[in-house]
Amino acid sequence: MNYSGCQGCNHCKSAEECRVDDDLSGLLEDIRKADAVVFGSPIYFNLFSGQFKLMQDRFYSFIDSGFRSRLAPGKKVVIVTSQGHPDISAFEKAADDFAEVLRFLGFEVVDIIRMGGGGPPDAVLDRRDLLDQARSVGSSL
Repeated sequence: MNYSGCQGCNHCKSAEECRVDDDLSGLLEDIRKADAVVFGSPIYFNLFSGQFKLMQDRFYSFIDSGFRSRLAPGKKVVIVTSQGHPDISAFEKAADDFAEVLRFLGFEVVDIIRMGGGGPPDAVLDRRDLLDQARSVGSSL
């Protein structure tokens, strides 16, 4: 996808949609309509990836001029992270902070699935516990 972050133009405060028209526009509409969403990002240098942050900043269009969420309350969400560092507690703040943003927007955070030692792209295939957790959470949505 080709997209940019929030431009801070505040068009969304009166038009209820982001003025930027790019590949993210449809995804934002899908999130608006969804009953449940799964967000995932690798953890780079204590934070979600830069690409993820660009998307997250566009969530500003989900907030009205009074800083209230425009999203229907109760949408369920699961957050999935992967980090190279094997100690999950080393970088758990990134997902915890994002969970707070989602709660502010009215989401119900169902679970955060965290993978440590996730350097290779297929590392999760050796983690039966995480695969089982993902299946269980997915079926509960």
